[in-house]
Amino acid sequence: MGVQIKDLRSAIVREAAMAIGAIAEGLGTDFLAGANFLVPRLVELVGCGNKVIAEQVHGAVLTVLSALAVPDAVCPILSLLLDSKSSQTRAYCATYTTLMIQEWPGRVLTKHIERYTEAVEAAVSDASEMVRQQGRVMYAAFHKQFGATRAASTLSKCDARARRSIEATTVADQDNTEPADQNREMSTDTLPCLLYTSPSPRDS
Repeated sequence: MGVQIKDLRSAIVREAAMAIGAIAEGLGTDFLAGANFLVPRLVELVGCGNKVIAEQVHGAVLTVLSALAVPDAVCPILSLLLDSKSSQTRAYCATYTTLMIQEWPGRVLTKHIERYTEAVEAAVSDASEMVRQQGRVMYAAFHKQFGATRAASTLSKCDARARRSIEATTVADQDNTEPADQNREMSTDTLPCLLYTSPSPRDS
């Protein structure tokens, strides 16, 4: 399948991407070796100029990363999030990063904690609103996974606009939550648990 996903024909790539996703869902961690080989190659394709291929590959990456932790995918994804010139690619990679933070075991995530910190800082301050929006979801996931202290330290390194945006989002979410006891003080260590949101495909 490594050959098929590099094929220039979208139909071939679509079939390969669907097969990879189905295998990951069916085998789970038994597919780890294959996922470690294939996902970095899939991630390389999300920034290709062919929208059909990019969308199919994007769906396959989400499926695999949801089915199992893929350690060899971390560095390629974070590198593209930090360095890609394509806003669409950065948005896709921000989505993958959010998913990893939310769903993967902590023992896997802590091996790359500094890179995840960089990813949050970059995403919430990105030039693209699409990426910044995903970055705010990523920050909420980061807060829940790694705790208020590390999250606050990360937020303090972001620019003022990013800090205000995250703080405003947090307040709005808290205002929309009906507490069991109206007189109970809301914990300062609590942020809403947001699910990752996949960006809508658009031109870079």
